[in-house]
Amino acid sequence: MGLSASQARLLSITARLTDNEYHSQQIANAKMRLAAKGTEARQEYQDALNSKILTYNGFDVQGNAVSTVLTPNVIYQYQPLKNQYSLINNAGRILVNHTDGKNFEETDTIIGFLDRYNVIENYADYTSYQDRYKQYLDDHAAWVEEAAQWEADNAKYQQYLVDYAEWENAQTGDELYDLFAEKIGTSQNPIASCYRSGLNGTADCYNHLLYMLLDYDGTLNIVPKEYDASCDKNGGYDANLRKAHVTQDDYAAMFNNSYTDVMKQVSDCINEVDENGNLIRLCDGDDSYTPDYNNDGRPDGVKENIIQAAIDEGRQPTAVEILMSDYIYDPDTNSVAGIKSLKQKAIDLYYLIDNNMISGKTILSETLINFTEGDMKGISTPEPEFVPEPAELREEPQAPEPPEIKIKDKEKAQWYLNLWCRMNGQKEPPRIQVKEGTDELDEWFRNYVFDGKHTIKDTFEQHYEEIDPYLSSNSTWLEDVLAQGIVVMQRVNSHNTDTQNKFSWDEIIYTDAAELTLETDDNAIAKAEVRYEEKMHEIEIKDKRYQMEINKLDSEHNSLQTQIDSIKSEVSKNIERSYKTFG
Repeated sequence: MGLSASQARLLSITARLTDNEYHSQQIANAKMRLAAKGTEARQEYQDALNSKILTYNGFDVQGNAVSTVLTPNVIYQYQPLKNQYSLINNAGRILVNHTDGKNFEETDTIIGFLDRYNVIENYADYTSYQDRYKQYLDDHAAWVEEAAQWEADNAKYQQYLVDYAEWENAQTGDELYDLFAEKIGTSQNPIASCYRSGLNGTADCYNHLLYMLLDYDGTLNIVPKEYDASCDKNGGYDANLRKAHVTQDDYAAMFNNSYTDVMKQVSDCINEVDENGNLIRLCDGDDSYTPDYNNDGRPDGVKENIIQAAIDEGRQPTAVEILMSDYIYDPDTNSVAGIKSLKQKAIDLYYLIDNNMISGKTILSETLINFTEGDMKGISTPEPEFVPEPAELREEPQAPEPPEIKIKDKEKAQWYLNLWCRMNGQKEPPRIQVKEGTDELDEWFRNYVFDGKHTIKDTFEQHYEEIDPYLSSNSTWLEDVLAQGIVVMQRVNSHNTDTQNKFSWDEIIYTDAAELTLETDDNAIAKAEVRYEEKMHEIEIKDKRYQMEINKLDSEHNSLQTQIDSIKSEVSKNIERSYKTFG
C-alpha cells in the first residue's frame, strides 16, 4: 500500500509540474509579444518625428504671416491677399466642397451665385430684371414664331396676288370662243364645213375638227400624233389600249387658210400649261347636252355628272360614260377625282369616235355642241384660292434694360466669380471692373454679366464634383492624391489681361507653389509622443505582472521538484526493503 500511495502522489505532482511549465511558456510568449509592441510603438514615434505636413503660408487681414495645414477646405476658403488655387481630377472636373457645390447647384447665373457669398449689394434689382428678362425671352420666342408665320402667310398672299393677276389676264376664253363662233360658227349658225358636217353626224369631219384643237401648228399639214385616252374601250387602263392615234384620212376635207389662224389661237389656249407642265384649261363640269342657247345664253342651272350618277346607282361607269364625261374617274376608289382638261376631253371624244364607240347624228351632234358651246365656251383656268392679307405684325419685343449691379467686395467677388466660371467649364473668367470712383460695374463687365451665353449655368454637362466632407478637411488625403498625380492643382493667373480683361486657370505642380511648403508636423509628433508613452507604460505594467507570475511559477516549480525528489527517494527505499523481506 505504501508504494502505491507514493506512486499516486508522484503522478499528481508531475502533472502539476507540467501545468506549471505550460503556464511559464505562455507568459514567456506574452512577454515576447509585449517586446514586439514596444518595437512598434518606438517605430511609430520615430515615423512621427520624421513626418512632414503640407502647409499653406499666407497672411491674415492684418498682413501677418500665417501657416495653415493644407486641406481642400483651406484651398477654397477666401482670404484677402490669397492666391486662388483649385483641385482638378483626372476627368478634368474641379473638386469643390459641399458649400460651393450646393451654392452652384441652387443658382442659375453668376449674379445669383455671387449673392450666396454676400458680395452683391442690390441683388433684388437683379432678380426683378431676371423675371422681366425671362418674360421677354418667352415673348420674343413667341414673336419669332409669329414673325415666321407672318412671313409665310405674307409670302402666300403675295403669291396669290401674282397668281390672281396672271389668272385675270388669262381669262380670254370668251374672246376665243367669240372668235371661234365668228369664224367656225355655232350650233345654230355653223360656218366652217367641218363643223357643219360634224353637227350633221359626219365622224371624219368631227375628228378633223378635234384634231385642229390638239397641238395645232397653224398649217394645213397633218402631222400624226398619239395621246392617252382616259380609259380603253373596255373601261380599263391598259397603256397600249388607251392610245388615241390621231391621223388625217386622205379623203377628209381640209380647212382652208381662212380658218387656220383662229384654230391656232384656240388650240394654243386649250394646250396651255402651268409652270409644272399641267394643263390649265378645264371643262365647264357639265355633262348635260343642253346648249346654253336654249336658256337664253344662261347655264341650265344643274351641272350633270354622268360618272357620279353611275356611282350613285351602285355601279361602275362604262367606258363611254368615262370618255364622254367632263370628270376624271378613279377606278381604284370608284370615285370622281377631278375635272378633265379641255384637251383631255378632246382626246377622249376623238377616241370615242375613232373607235366607233358612239355614232349617229344625234349623239355626235349633242357631244359636239356640249364640247364647243359648253366646255369651250367655259374655257378658263381655275381661279386661285383666295388668300387673305395677313394682319400687321406687332413690333419685335425689346429686352429690358439691365440694372446697375453694385459690388460690395470686389476682390471677394472676383474670387467666387473665378470659381463659378471654372465650375461652369469656363477656364478664362473675366476681370471684375467697376466705374472709376464708384462700386458699379463698368460697361464692359456689365455687358458680360448680362450676356446669357457666358453667365447662365451650363445644364448639359457638369464640370465639377463635390469632395466628401471628411476628405475636405483631411490633409493626409490631399497630400497623397497630389503626390500620386490623381489630383492636380490649377491657379488663377492674370498674365493675359492686356486686351480681353480676363484671368486664366493654369495647371501648376503643387511643389512649385510658393505658398505651399512641407514642414515638421509638431501636432502629429506631440500626439505620437503621447501614444508612445501610453503604450510603453502599458507594456511596462504588463511586463512587471508577467514577471511576478513567472517568479511565482518558478518557486512553485522548485517546490514541486523537491517533493518529486523526496517521493522518488522514499519509493526507492520501499523497494529495497521489499527485496530484503522476500529475498
